[in-house]
Amino acid sequence: MTTNDELINKGKKYIQTNWISLVVVFIALCLILIIGITFGKYHQDPNSALIKELIDKKVAEEKLQYEQIIKTKEGEIISIQSQLNASSILNSSYIKSIIELNNQMKKIQKPKDINETKRRLKELGYETK
Repeated sequence: MTTNDELINKGKKYIQTNWISLVVVFIALCLILIIGITFGKYHQDPNSALIKELIDKKVAEEKLQYEQIIKTKEGEIISIQSQLNASSILNSSYIKSIIELNNQMKKIQKPKDINETKRRLKELGYETK
């Protein structure tokens, strides 16, 4: 059985005797990698055009659906806005009538005598004796 030191020594001897061939293999791998990257960059896969076409088609479909949804939402916003405007007009009319009633209540004075009290009650539809 070999020890760790013997294995390390065998590895060192192998590297020392074959270092030139290892460097040549490393340089060849680097050149193949550079050539592959360059070739792939300028000579794209013909299927990539098909994939790009499919992606563009899907994007166009999604964009059309998005625009349709936006149009329906804008219509809903317009109808809700018109309801809000009508409600605010109604609210302002209620506020005006409340203010008028408050002003009328402030103008009411206590009756000065019993005859005025009877007259007011008759105007309201009550019978007095």
